[in-house]
Amino acid sequence: MSPHASNAPVSPASHTAQAPSLALTSLGAMAAGMGLSLLSAGAMAQSSQSAPSAQRVESTATTPATRQEEALPTVTITDKANRPDAKTTYQATTTTIGKGKQALRDIPQSITVVTEKLITDRNLDTMKDVLRQTAGITFQAAEGGEEDIRLRGFSLQTTGDIFLDGVRDPAIYDRDTFNLARLELLRGSASMLFGRGSTGGAVNQVSKAPYLGSSSELNVTAGNHEYKRVTGDFNIQTAEDAALRITGMRTEANNNGAGSSIDKYGVAASYRWGIGKKVEHQVSVFHITNDNGINYSLPWIKPRSTDTQGAQRINSSLDPANYYGMASDYNRTEGTAFTYMNTVKLGGGSELKTVVRKGDFKRDLRASTIRLASATAGLNNFSDATAFSRGTQVKNQNMDLIQAQTDYSGKHQLLGLKHEITTGIDFSRENRTVMTAPNAANGGSTINKPNTTAGNPNDGAWVDEASRILRRGNQFSAKGVGTYVQDLVHIAPMWKVLGGLRYDYFNGDY
Repeated sequence: MSPHASNAPVSPASHTAQAPSLALTSLGAMAAGMGLSLLSAGAMAQSSQSAPSAQRVESTATTPATRQEEALPTVTITDKANRPDAKTTYQATTTTIGKGKQALRDIPQSITVVTEKLITDRNLDTMKDVLRQTAGITFQAAEGGEEDIRLRGFSLQTTGDIFLDGVRDPAIYDRDTFNLARLELLRGSASMLFGRGSTGGAVNQVSKAPYLGSSSELNVTAGNHEYKRVTGDFNIQTAEDAALRITGMRTEANNNGAGSSIDKYGVAASYRWGIGKKVEHQVSVFHITNDNGINYSLPWIKPRSTDTQGAQRINSSLDPANYYGMASDYNRTEGTAFTYMNTVKLGGGSELKTVVRKGDFKRDLRASTIRLASATAGLNNFSDATAFSRGTQVKNQNMDLIQAQTDYSGKHQLLGLKHEITTGIDFSRENRTVMTAPNAANGGSTINKPNTTAGNPNDGAWVDEASRILRRGNQFSAKGVGTYVQDLVHIAPMWKVLGGLRYDYFNGDY
């Protein structure tokens, strides 16, 4: 400071004029101090011309009585973690099974949501494993070569009530959980939303989606019966509003040599951009291959050879782990799907979502049906020498699908009441081909399987299934278009009314 300024008398007017300019917090005072130094340097340069200006600067800097600090308001910043909720919690509060994101409490039906964290912590590898954790689910023999899952006694696969991200998922391939964020189970009629719902309900699988942030997970699991499983989940943020997510799986198991061996792998990749923006896009590809064993179990047996067929029962003298099928038996399934999603946020909680999917699915099953070779066999004469015949069961199916749907969901105030409106339109085209394996007399091939005995399970017998001639048994093509609208009306704080309509057009050629 200039010595002239430091010894000059202080004018009371200078205090009044300058004190407010120095009312700063400690953080702001650092910046103000730098500005003050620059100003003081300027005052020194001009002190010979304007000493009063220097006097005013020094007087305000050296008089503590005039400094008044004022506190800036507290700033609170809140944000959600980038990781999806399903990875960190067992309990879900929202669902997308109703064609839009809704709170569970707003859906007047029983819903169970199994999150990714619960799936991972319980080592639930397949969709069947997950569904076993829920109430009302049973499983039947897959006589049609498909997964026959029943909800409240009604078959889900025969009515097309299994969905992947809200789009119908065919039941001819074996599903895995490596790419699932959660599984949603709706009990009760779903025909208003999906068109062909049974009274049992619906199952919706929700795929893992990219999110902002980067993370890598690699899980390795080993167990008895030579069980080995490796899964990977990698999320990479590629831009401010874009991310790539890749998941993979490899699983093997011998299952105690009981014929139901497991050998499968899967991979999925999704790229999402416009995250958090008004318009969001996502493209994804999914593939899974199963090359598993197949065990058609053990034959029923009569207590005595003279008893009627109605008296048959389980043969408790046989170990359930015994396998009497062929070493060449197998159950191969494959599923591939390409999906594009577009979401437009319209404001006020409303959004328009479009999904387009192209899928190809296959099942090739070659199994041995185990029967008692002699009609006179019964528990009274059963021994290790009792002969079993091995019949042939062939299931070969191919299906390709093209599906597109657009759904609108929004909240509106009409006639003084709050309305949650959901409406949309969907289109599907599917082609399905079923192959048969006729014998030589019917233009196919005859492959004879050798008999075995009760005391010689898993004998390693083998036939060349590749030499079996397949013929087209039937072919089915179908097109469908549907549109719907539903309204959830809040008539009172504790009362809501749900109503809706749906129209479907279906045309099939068999």
